Amino acid sequence: MEWIVYLGLLLTLMVLIAPILHTFFSPVDISSMRLDREAQIFFQQFEREIHAGNAYQVNDRQTGQEGVQAGDQLVVTIEGDTYTYEQHDSVVRRRLNNEGHIVLAQFVRHVQFQAVHAQAIKVTLHLHKDGQTYATERLVSLKAGRSRDFNQNVRKTENRVEEEDEEQENER
Repeated sequence: MEWIVYLGLLLTLMVLIAPILHTFFSPVDISSMRLDREAQIFFQQFEREIHAGNAYQVNDRQTGQEGVQAGDQLVVTIEGDTYTYEQHDSVVRRRLNNEGHIVLAQFVRHVQFQAVHAQAIKVTLHLHKDGQTYATERLVSLKAGRSRDFNQNVRKTENRVEEEDEEQENER
């Protein structure tokens, strides 16, 4: 009779410990964490630079059109200098006055800049590495010349973008 009690206690312990052990021994998806961190660093640097901008223009390098609503190149004027943000192979790079470049993000599958307002840009970033894909978008504003009304419009647009993101995630 005692062995039934011991067997019951052993089974109970196994049922309680199994989920804990599974948590410790399940593989961690480092690629997706890496892509998330890559996007965070990109937007941190990008926003800091763009906030200092005076004006911007979105260009589409594939069609050669300048001043379009959405494109793959962003040209920002900051204190008289021209900063160009664009995808080059699998990176997003920044060029200062069309010289050299600094890599802002790696593992880039696609980047798009979209004019939202005279002082706001929506950036869509798709990253891909080792079979993992990460996509995000952010609304970024130029600081120079912003008004209180503009700030309210940016908040409304950010809320709309967040709601659209939630709807897309719910559809998946």
